[in-house]
Amino acid sequence: MQGLCELLHLPYTGSGILASAMAMDKAKAKRALVAAGLPVPNGYQLHPGEPVEIPVGEYVVKPNANGSTVGVSFVSDPDGLREAVDRAFYYDDAVLVEERLRGMEVSVPVLGDQVLPTIEIVPAAGDYDFSNKYTPGATAEIIPARLPADVYAETQRLALAAHRTLGCAGATRTDMIIDEKRGPVILEINTLPGLTGTSLLPNSAAAAGINFADLCERIVRDALDRARLDRAEASG
Repeated sequence: MQGLCELLHLPYTGSGILASAMAMDKAKAKRALVAAGLPVPNGYQLHPGEPVEIPVGEYVVKPNANGSTVGVSFVSDPDGLREAVDRAFYYDDAVLVEERLRGMEVSVPVLGDQVLPTIEIVPAAGDYDFSNKYTPGATAEIIPARLPADVYAETQRLALAAHRTLGCAGATRTDMIIDEKRGPVILEINTLPGLTGTSLLPNSAAAAGINFADLCERIVRDALDRARLDRAEASG
């Protein structure tokens, strides 16, 4: 979609073609983050026909290039792992099997170069899956997250570093888990955060004193400013 807008010389909100493609391809995004010295979960990438030869353990299985927790499974036994991999392959032709980290789940929006308050995510029951993410009232969002000052600061640093590493623009949201041993670990980056009634970006912005109308205006102004800059550079 970004490519179409650029071909038509239309301003658009959010990240450009490369950053959007990188963030959507979780394996490529992880490699870029690792190269920048940022922490990510250990894991494996599988393609159709490859044997599932993975040590017994607890894993999160997800399609490599999908969003909104679609096709994501949490498994702890070999039979469950095979079933989860097959389910993820239904949505994509590449699958990630990542170590399951334990700890507080948080999400950190970035708006331009401003890091918004870190959000603590607390599902009422179970894991932060599709149902808990999109069912009103199924998940509590605590802003700011209840973290020690140094850990909170690290989540903010990592979110901005991830945003810049992938060359993102506009608004992003970086999901992390506060692992008991490793501290904050980046799970993935969303280059088009939701703006629904249960979405995290508007709630974090509100906690920073940015109401919904102002948030939308800032996102649109960013797009228009980038379009003007691109036209100026193209004209020499």
